[in-house]
Amino acid sequence: MPSSVRVRKPKAPSQKRALSPAVSPDHDLGDERTLRGIGYQGSDFSGLELYGCDLEECRLASVRLSSVSFDQVIISDSELERSDLANAQCNDVSLLQSRLEGCRLTGSSWSCGLLRDVLLVECRVDLARFRQSKLRSVAFRNCTMQQVDFQWAELSHVEFVGCDLSGAQFANATMSNVVFTDCALHDVGGVSGLKGATVQEGDLVSLAPSLARELGISIDF
Repeated sequence: MPSSVRVRKPKAPSQKRALSPAVSPDHDLGDERTLRGIGYQGSDFSGLELYGCDLEECRLASVRLSSVSFDQVIISDSELERSDLANAQCNDVSLLQSRLEGCRLTGSSWSCGLLRDVLLVECRVDLARFRQSKLRSVAFRNCTMQQVDFQWAELSHVEFVGCDLSGAQFANATMSNVVFTDCALHDVGGVSGLKGATVQEGDLVSLAPSLARELGISIDF
């Protein structure tokens, strides 16, 4: 049954200029740089340490960003496709009005960050950490999210559709206008952090054992 909760959908990236193909070294990512309207294809920035860089209206396709260290980086009005951000350490990073599709975020950390108007489609977000982050108008669709960590996070107008959230952690999270639809919620931790969320009736089957465990209820099979 469709949810009656109105979740504000993420705004699509606004790209007002034609993309220019990335040319090294002019368009390499660097500290305190602002890069606008650049198209990166197959670039390898693995292990890069970056401070204070702004990416605006860019497109990153098949870009390697694994194990990068980003501090106070802003990515806005951009698209990331099939890019690898596994084990990326993103501290105080803002991801704004952007779309990620087919990307790998396994083990990445977005501590104390801001995600606003972000759409993630068919991404691997397993073992990722969003502790103390703020998510505003964010949609996860058909994403793999086992053991993702949302502890102490603030979620507002967030939608999870067709996602596997088995083993996810929600302790001390706060939620407003958050909806789970057709999601796997086995072995979820910190169930009290889901207070205020809307869960589809069919999803309660996978969530029930976690609810019972947190309430101290024994289930006799």
